[in-house]
Amino acid sequence: METTTPQKSSRSYGVPIVLAAAVVLLCLSSGSAFVWWYLKSAGGDVTIKLSQADLNAIQKVDHDPPVTGVGPNLVVPRRRQVRTAPVGMGLPDGVFPSGDGFVIRAGQVLVRVSAGDTPTLIFRERAWGLLQDRPVFTIARRIVHEAPLAQQLAISADQMKALKDVVASPPVAGKYLAALPVKDLNMRMVTLLWLHFIKLRTSTDTASKDRARSELLKITQVVGASALTQARGEYDEAAAKIRDIITPRQIEAYRAGTSLTAP
Repeated sequence: METTTPQKSSRSYGVPIVLAAAVVLLCLSSGSAFVWWYLKSAGGDVTIKLSQADLNAIQKVDHDPPVTGVGPNLVVPRRRQVRTAPVGMGLPDGVFPSGDGFVIRAGQVLVRVSAGDTPTLIFRERAWGLLQDRPVFTIARRIVHEAPLAQQLAISADQMKALKDVVASPPVAGKYLAALPVKDLNMRMVTLLWLHFIKLRTSTDTASKDRARSELLKITQVVGASALTQARGEYDEAAAKIRDIITPRQIEAYRAGTSLTAP
């Protein structure tokens, strides 16, 4: 007797093949949609928060000319642009622990206070950019520190001596970026208010504590504003001195990159 093996019809493969193809198409379309969304969003604006140390490192205010746009409005090309959030000024006024001491934020200044019975108070600009180099600061620094440039611009011995004095002054040397020029009387007044405030920190007299804090912040803000005004005035005076020392012809030669001593 002959036996025959039943043959499977080719039609039985039709449904699995169609389902597999549909799954593959669905995966490809989902992947394409994700790639399109990622590339589209990658070109958007990005907000980056930079610390004060980062901003100082970018600008190198002690020796180099300012970098355009550094500070609250730093713009770095990246398809569209990268923006930085304001540093310092967006934080509330008040007294806050910081390391081994404290920080007072009041108005446009930040005061670092060491701990102890005889504290040291250092006034600084609260946000980068309140004190800005003048363009001639860079010219003066380069002439003093780069002998070939001084020779190129035909700087005399008298000019060099005068420029060295200006370059060593607090505004051009960048000393006011580390500590603002606070008058001794003002410093003693803020120090006394600070000691009074600290003494009341553990007191249960809430009204007295609030008054001490309010008075400390108010006077600190006034003293800080005065110090900033003095610093800005000295920046302007230093710039004026440099322009008096270096002749317009020498400044023009510097900007044009030409030599005044070439044959």
